[in-house]
Amino acid sequence: MRKLKRSVTLAVVLFFGIAAVALASGDQDSGSEGGKPVPIRFLTNGDSGAPWVTGAQDDRIFQEINDTLGIELKVDAYKQSQWEKVNVAIASGDMPDVVTNTFPSPAVYQWIRDGVLVPLNDYWQYMPTVKEKCESESWTAFDGKYYGYPFVTGKGTTNWSFIIRGDWLEAVGMEWPETLDDFWKLGEAFIEDDPDGNGKADTYAYTLTKPGVDFGFIFGAYGLPHFDYNVTAGGKVVAWFEHPAWMEGMKYVIAMWEAGFIEPEFMLNDRQMKEDKFYNGKVGMTYNALFRHVNRMRVSLNKVNPDGEMLFGDPPAGPGGDRASGGWGKNALYTGITVGSKRPDKAAQFLQFLVDEGRDLLTLGIEGIHYTGSGDSIKYIDEERAKDNFSGGGWAHPLAWGHVWWPLQAMFLPVTEPNREDALYSVEVASRNRVGNLIEYVPDSQVELGAQVDDVYNEYFLNMLMGRIDLESGYKEMVERWYANGGDKIIAEAQELYDK
Repeated sequence: MRKLKRSVTLAVVLFFGIAAVALASGDQDSGSEGGKPVPIRFLTNGDSGAPWVTGAQDDRIFQEINDTLGIELKVDAYKQSQWEKVNVAIASGDMPDVVTNTFPSPAVYQWIRDGVLVPLNDYWQYMPTVKEKCESESWTAFDGKYYGYPFVTGKGTTNWSFIIRGDWLEAVGMEWPETLDDFWKLGEAFIEDDPDGNGKADTYAYTLTKPGVDFGFIFGAYGLPHFDYNVTAGGKVVAWFEHPAWMEGMKYVIAMWEAGFIEPEFMLNDRQMKEDKFYNGKVGMTYNALFRHVNRMRVSLNKVNPDGEMLFGDPPAGPGGDRASGGWGKNALYTGITVGSKRPDKAAQFLQFLVDEGRDLLTLGIEGIHYTGSGDSIKYIDEERAKDNFSGGGWAHPLAWGHVWWPLQAMFLPVTEPNREDALYSVEVASRNRVGNLIEYVPDSQVELGAQVDDVYNEYFLNMLMGRIDLESGYKEMVERWYANGGDKIIAEAQELYDK
């Protein structure tokens, strides 16, 4: 259980004074608002898979929610990952009734310290499913109080997989690489044997986006047991890169770079650029999110090359037979009720609706209007769904994405999804190649200091990879600087948690 010191700023104190008056006046006349719907405003980020469109809040899904709960719902949604805009809105005193942010994060910690979020415990009577979920993630409590619904992402399920151009495998006469030795031979073939058939030496074996993250399968192949922290035989907690497997994996990664396997402009890549290089025959292998993206990526590849084939599978095993691509996620999306809500009871009912009884409405719609049938015999009425802002192809309403639910975590796929069996199987493959964490949640000191120690690691990783500094001396410097820039505090807290 977490503890936080309270540090209320003057701006928040002034806001509380205003809010208290508003709450008092609201109690005077809100009740059921004399038969009028209660205004509820939800501030959140959307999801790129289900973007908000103009007029979305006039659709029949909103009307159904309003009629069911006796509210008048308004959603302010920023683009996916634009959390800073949510933070700025709250800091300015622009208080919605319900808000989503990332957790753990400095912003949410500050909200709780300053009393911006109210304890959900006070409203358990309105949201039994929320209560059950919160208590199952007890590490999100502060002094026994829960200030948000924790939707923990990447826990037990992942869709990030190792993918290869199958047509390139055929072109060079090779099969899926089962070991690192196989992977090396395949890398040589992809840069030397003209897999795209254009008669030029212009191909690379592998590309990625972030330094270290997409090389996780190399460190896993050398037997790295955890990707958050590790522990010595004597019970001492250390940084993940202090395990011997890291050094062996780093030697292999550097050898990949020196052999020309790695596409040299990978540091400029965002996810789309990485995918484009895979489609356009620049590289033959990468790591990417699959599940609902299986069909999208295959279609994109075939637009460029009708004979192109995308395969996915287990990453190569190392000398001891180990294979792993990373650890499980520890972060959450955190949806809570603010002190600015005049009717926190109605806000609580809305949150319960999103988590539980509203699932079918938000994924399927209204029976007879948006769909007919049930189970595998569901028929989507696409024209009507389009009127009410559902994503195409049987996907859900924007209110169903992010916040408290994602299709992947629920293993939700429309019955009409092309390559449906492959999409589901991709999650099985990706998930079986994850290893457990040494510590199941993020220490508070890492929330505060994680970004700066990550910067140290990334700087040295790239410099060692590209030969700007020697591996042995660079590693020693990296460890020293990592600890000096906050790693000492992170590891000290991690040790306490591990000892418990």
